Amino acid sequence: TLNTGSEFIIGVVNSSPITVAFEDIARTKTVNKKKIIIRHFYTAEEISDCNILFISGNSKIYLGEILEKTK
Repeated sequence: TLNTGSEFIIGVVNSSPITVAFEDIARTKTVNKKKIIIRHFYTAEEISDCNILFISGNSKIYLGEILEKTK
């Protein structure tokens, strides 16, 4: 689901080398004056409000499960 709060949330499913880059960006940038927050999700049940959801290529979670959580 879409986060409409005061933070811009990037969700990352599983770990990925790109996480380091996201965290660097989050420390120094904003989106429309909103602080960028990185959230990590390791199960479909954990996926919650975020503005962008990055699904790592090594994700063990089926895409169908992820899509169900993002409706």
